[in-house]
Amino acid sequence: MKKIIILCLLLIVYLNVHAQFSLRGTIKDIQNNLPIPSAIVSIPNTDVSTTSNEDGVFELKSASNITMISVKAIGYEKKDVSISEYKNEIMIVLQPTNLSTGEIQVESNMKRNIETPQSIGYLSREDLNRDIGINFQNTMNLVPGVRMQFRNLGSGVLMSIRGYGVQTNFNGNGYKAYYNDISLTDADATTALDEVDYTNLGNVEIYKGPSSSIYGANIAGTLIMKTEKAPWGTNVSLTGLAGSYGLFRTNTGISVGSEKLNLFINYGHQQADGFREHNTTKEDFAIVNGTVYIDSKNTLSFFGNYSNVYNSLAGEQDSATFLNNPTHADTQYVNNDAHIKSESSRIGFSFEHLFTKDFKNKTTLYAGFFMQDQPSAVGLTRANKSKFGARTTFNYSPLIGSVPTNLTFGGEFLQNINFQKSYGLVDTKLGALRGDQEIKPMAYNVFGQVDVDVTKSTLFTAGASLNFVEYNVSDMIAGSPTHVNASGYKRFTPVVTPRVAINQIIKGLFSVYASVSTGFTPPSTSQVLITQLGKVNLDLKPETAVSYELGTKGDLLDKKLSYEVAAYLMNVNDKLVTQNFAASGTTPAYSITTNAGQVRYKGIEGKISYAYTPANSNIFALVRPFVTYTYTDNKNIDFKSDNNNNANTKDYSGLKVAGVAPNVINAGLDVFSKQGVYLNLTYSWTDEIPVTFNNQHFAPSYGLLNSRLGYKKNIAQIINLEVYCGADNMTGSTYATELFLNPNDNHFFIAGPNKINFYGGANLSYMFK
Repeated sequence: MKKIIILCLLLIVYLNVHAQFSLRGTIKDIQNNLPIPSAIVSIPNTDVSTTSNEDGVFELKSASNITMISVKAIGYEKKDVSISEYKNEIMIVLQPTNLSTGEIQVESNMKRNIETPQSIGYLSREDLNRDIGINFQNTMNLVPGVRMQFRNLGSGVLMSIRGYGVQTNFNGNGYKAYYNDISLTDADATTALDEVDYTNLGNVEIYKGPSSSIYGANIAGTLIMKTEKAPWGTNVSLTGLAGSYGLFRTNTGISVGSEKLNLFINYGHQQADGFREHNTTKEDFAIVNGTVYIDSKNTLSFFGNYSNVYNSLAGEQDSATFLNNPTHADTQYVNNDAHIKSESSRIGFSFEHLFTKDFKNKTTLYAGFFMQDQPSAVGLTRANKSKFGARTTFNYSPLIGSVPTNLTFGGEFLQNINFQKSYGLVDTKLGALRGDQEIKPMAYNVFGQVDVDVTKSTLFTAGASLNFVEYNVSDMIAGSPTHVNASGYKRFTPVVTPRVAINQIIKGLFSVYASVSTGFTPPSTSQVLITQLGKVNLDLKPETAVSYELGTKGDLLDKKLSYEVAAYLMNVNDKLVTQNFAASGTTPAYSITTNAGQVRYKGIEGKISYAYTPANSNIFALVRPFVTYTYTDNKNIDFKSDNNNNANTKDYSGLKVAGVAPNVINAGLDVFSKQGVYLNLTYSWTDEIPVTFNNQHFAPSYGLLNSRLGYKKNIAQIINLEVYCGADNMTGSTYATELFLNPNDNHFFIAGPNKINFYGGANLSYMFK
């Protein structure tokens, strides 16, 4: 009997010693929900650890119960996770490190970047905060090949990629934009960025060149913006900023970050007197951004925002006024109290489901509503717009034989319902009704792309999309002897846009790639409608493009030196051109659009940065100099003022494309100390820019020197404090924040402040424990 008892006790001891407790989980990036490979998961004060695989999945085994784990990965803040009750599987999200512009984060981003055969600009949260923060264009213009302009502080945004999209003068054209998975681009391919609160962006990606095999109709590229995510824990935050010309900005936020929920809520208010006369701005923003991590296979995200914006318009200036009296406002704009008053809201839901480890789907549904009142120098436009859309993307990553393959396919649908009225307006007195239209543009596409790892270091990509665009215009004014009904319907011929690319990764450090891609841009409804006359132009065709790109990018010198170089050639056919007509008698000034030929876009883009992290320094944590350069040689091949080909037709063939600088150089220095002090310096030089199709007028070259100095401090692990100050245009250069191309009155310029601009602010957050 004693022997049996002893044997039982020995067996119990043996089982306890050799028992295995197992914890399985998935580690993802809190900003983009992508898996984080090579993360180290360990049990504190033990030698037990493991590493996550390419899918971010890990399995940790221990002889004792697991109650606490520590997770760390290159480019992310270390995180300790308490396992309050035993679980078989958990989800962990990591926050990118605050030194995201340094070598640590560059390595993490570059790994994904070198695997993509396309030039991509990436901006982290720290990159977006290199200067004042609300001037999104200051940071965007550091990306080679990208130019962002604006009429007022953060509004009236006009963006171009590789010189494409500048010639519309109003709104964006030729690129797709997504804001937390919601399309900002309307069904007529125009994009308005004014309702985005740039102070709360977490990261931005710019895919340069046609991305139509995934994103449908576009020629210039794709802009993807994500709002920042909540840090771990429950936090309240308050930020304040004040600067020259009556600038004042506040943000008040609350956030919750946990294993199951990430919730960010913020209200922001912004106002400024403006540099010019009749240039005030007042804006209010509200954001709700959340993600529910249901389990390791299901994630639900939701986003909603509201904006109320009022911007006075000072109008364009001629060369003499721009150089000698840049604060002056156009008299017609002032007399009509020209402004943009808008109110908008949008809401969207995204559901991501992992069917198996190789097959997943993400589906987004969204709606948006927009109201605008806009008196201008020549009239008044009032609009009410509704937008409804959906996008679904499937991703399947099987092994075909022994060849890793990734298949992406899906579809997108977008419908706008716009009501728009236009009136005459003289000295703020409302005139006759010129137009009253109900406009229903609709766009939808299906897309597919396959990526095949031909070898372990060679990737071949092929894809295409099939795109449909329809416009339905209803003239709400009854036909009469004095009014011809301008209703119409236009269904453009479906367009197929293929893309092929090959990418060779060398030694896991850098890649060389080549691609051929196609894209198209349909005429916008503003180009189809002649609002000043209340007429419709349904004879327009879409612009089409073929783009060739060759590039290389990677990390060298122990992954401290990062570089990207891309050369491209893009031919655009059926180029749309705007013709401006001066007022005559009872006919107001107006513009019409026509297809007028072929344009060639050609250039080279380069970026290089070096992240120096002194190993033995007690002061410096990171010193990073960088340089970006854009060379552009865009020319009109067969480009005319119209397609009438008569004595009045003007031939611009062989001339430079208006609105594009031949050379742009940016140089910067980022310094971070171990004590929390940081310094950002940037110098940007822009070459002279032709502002007329005949190249007879140019905007002068200019340079801008900007700086920001700040201090960050974490107090007792619960308070984060940041104070900063800065100065823009430290050399007092004369420059335009936006160029108005080819006007009939030679008013090209919207002047920016030609004096040094100072600002300062503070950010404070408190975490409840």
